[in-house]
Amino acid sequence: MKQKIKPILTGVLIGIVAFPTIAIGGSFTVSLIQGKTVEEAIQILAEQMDSLIGRVEVVETKQAKIEIKQTEQEQTTQELQEKLAKEKACNEYNRISAEIKDTCGHRPYPGINGCIWYHEYLYFVYSDPTLVMIRVNEGNMTKVFWQKEAEKELKKFNELKDLKTQYLNVAEGCGISLKEENQNSKEWIIEYACHYVIKFESNNTPEELQSNSEYSWIREYCVK
Repeated sequence: MKQKIKPILTGVLIGIVAFPTIAIGGSFTVSLIQGKTVEEAIQILAEQMDSLIGRVEVVETKQAKIEIKQTEQEQTTQELQEKLAKEKACNEYNRISAEIKDTCGHRPYPGINGCIWYHEYLYFVYSDPTLVMIRVNEGNMTKVFWQKEAEKELKKFNELKDLKTQYLNVAEGCGISLKEENQNSKEWIIEYACHYVIKFESNNTPEELQSNSEYSWIREYCVK
């Protein structure tokens, strides 16, 4: 009975332990265990498994190193792309800033919002029919002259609005905060408007102010 059990156990053990190795090692592995006892066969197969596992671990280690290197390269590439994108945005910011200041023409520079407001104000002054007629009747140029001036201001106003969209985008891309500039523009608009409100109120009666469209327009921005 024992003689029958021993070959069965040997076959089972070899089948369980040796199958992966035999599948890979082929006839070489089979030759190693032929004529061996169960204990010897198991020892030989265990050594073969250890060798196989060792090789797998080496492969896994190399693969892990490759993956780490690839990740590092991807991070480096991404960082480089981000750096280049920021540099491009900063260059565009400087270019657009110069263009805005040139288009604005006001000194000192009141910021993008201040420039837009300033040329909107001039457009109103040059295009308002009542104000134009007053200047023409006073001999201050002709209606055609003021019409051309109004067209110039409207063109600048629209150009500045378009530039503002680009300006905001590149400022964000360059990591520049416009909070301080916007606050300065707000304060400048209030100061500018209040200056003319005081001037109007000093030189006109309440009745005259009621019919003065320029005073009504600019007074809305004099928020003290």
